[in-house]
Amino acid sequence: RLIDYKHGIDQYVEFLADKLFPQLKKEINVPEDPSHRVMIGSSLSGTASIYIDLKRPDLFGAVMALSPSPDNRSILSTLPR
Repeated sequence: RLIDYKHGIDQYVEFLADKLFPQLKKEINVPEDPSHRVMIGSSLSGTASIYIDLKRPDLFGAVMALSPSPDNRSILSTLPR
């Protein structure tokens, strides 16, 4: 489960891009091409997946959101369409 938006989703996105991916690339075979990476989430992480994809489309080629949580959908309205 990802964290609630009000508790640092933007920091989590930075962590993914700046810390997690670089470390994973050293340890396992993470595709360099984002079109070969998919983020999947449900409930809170489903909404977070949509947010991350809209905020940083360079990280994942696709996103699958299952039953995005209505509690956090309001954060999506802050993004440009």
